[in-house]
Amino acid sequence: MEIPPDVAAKISQKQQYAWECGLIQGLNWYVNKVIQPSRKESHKNAEFFIDGEEYLVLFDGHISSSGEYDGTARLFGEAKQLLFELSFQGYTEDFYPQWKTRGPSAQSAVKAFVEGPWIEQFLSYLSGLKVKQNIEAEERGKIIEQESVEDLKNLKSRFGLS
Repeated sequence: MEIPPDVAAKISQKQQYAWECGLIQGLNWYVNKVIQPSRKESHKNAEFFIDGEEYLVLFDGHISSSGEYDGTARLFGEAKQLLFELSFQGYTEDFYPQWKTRGPSAQSAVKAFVEGPWIEQFLSYLSGLKVKQNIEAEERGKIIEQESVEDLKNLKSRFGLS
């Protein structure tokens, strides 16, 4: 199917906007930090609510034995309406790969995009998640540090060191 130039231009503008507003980067982060698909489990879903409205991210991917991967993340809103779709491609040797967009530009990885107030709500939701994860990581770090200090004290006392 040949896409008329005016339609192609509008699609390109939407893809560019998806990058500029941070939607591509946000969904990429969400896939890697929240959904966390692995080599063995690369078909995963995540459901969340924003202001009482249900959202669903479906991730479907494949990693070959050689490490090549491809996948798609789809964000659905109320009534299961597809709001945004992003494709991923790349190569990894990791068990939990960092899924990324690939191509001439990340914008070309946008396969569907319906604009609406959900964009700001979703990006705000992601910001809150990032802050929460950072706080939790700091708390885990403090606990590990405290455990290390106690382990060192115990080790010293077992050898009569002060």
